[in-house]
Amino acid sequence: MFYGTGIPACVIVINRNKPDELKDKIFFINADAEYAEGKNQNRLRPEDIEKIDYVFTTKRNIPKYSRLVDKSEIVGHEYNLNIRRYVDNTPEPEREDVKAHLIGGVRKSEVSLKNGILSKFGFDQSILLDEMNTDYYTFKPEVDSKNRIQDMIKSDMSVQDTCNRMHHVIQEWWDTAKEDFSKIALSSENGFKMADIRSELLNSIKNKLTKVGVLDEFQSAGVFVNW
Repeated sequence: MFYGTGIPACVIVINRNKPDELKDKIFFINADAEYAEGKNQNRLRPEDIEKIDYVFTTKRNIPKYSRLVDKSEIVGHEYNLNIRRYVDNTPEPEREDVKAHLIGGVRKSEVSLKNGILSKFGFDQSILLDEMNTDYYTFKPEVDSKNRIQDMIKSDMSVQDTCNRMHHVIQEWWDTAKEDFSKIALSSENGFKMADIRSELLNSIKNKLTKVGVLDEFQSAGVFVNW
């Protein structure tokens, strides 16, 4: 993505035959935060390309990623098409807790921000944390290093059960998908279209993985396209 330089870049798609619901509107995608870093050159990963393509095709509005903007709003900004003006993906500022820096402890409000991912895996935070006071937790005595945190999470039965369910779903998917893969070698002879086979396989794994509740549709698609 532009060798040796960090300049921002964009792709502009101009369509003179838009459907009526898209006329006088511009669809912005800000994908500059989703890529793989390289030593001299960053690159878009397969899952990044898949997300851009899918969101562009379906015109999905996703916070901090994409938005369909009416022409009147653009006129109000004097036709300035700076992408971040319409889709700002600036990360939230990191919270600094001076009290915790001085006396130790983990603020409960910070832990609550992770409730989403904790609940996905059914992980109980009390395995790692003890109550310090009304506002803070402290790590349990056995948590003596960062590596120990990782070990305790990986060995947790709820986390293992969630991972096993995901592996089971993938195996179930493969048991039926392998028949579609076998069509690829014969696609030209039997009239199968590679794009149709790929789309069918992609949609089927997305439908199965998202039901587990750990990966969203784009992350699930990333599993497939990366592989």
